[in-house]
Amino acid sequence: MTDRELVEHHLVEALRALEAESEGNTELALYLRAQTKSRLMQMSDKTLWELANITAVPPTKPISQAFSELKEVREDLRTKNNGWEKLLGFSPVLQSGQN
Repeated sequence: MTDRELVEHHLVEALRALEAESEGNTELALYLRAQTKSRLMQMSDKTLWELANITAVPPTKPISQAFSELKEVREDLRTKNNGWEKLLGFSPVLQSGQN
């Protein structure tokens, strides 16, 4: 799967989570959001850049700013245990400084 395909899949799944939530299917929404966080946590800098390229809204939010924000979110997911991992049936090893 290319970086672009991974990002497109990631965005479709995030939209599925929103749809599930809007339909009142909280359990599915939480599960899909946990999967989204897991994917984001594992993305390389190259893949994050592709995600930033698609989601940035220049000039309000340039690609470089979106990329920096995504890197911060990824780092938080890697270093903080917020309990969402339990929805996937595992607890990932928390790490720091990896791309």
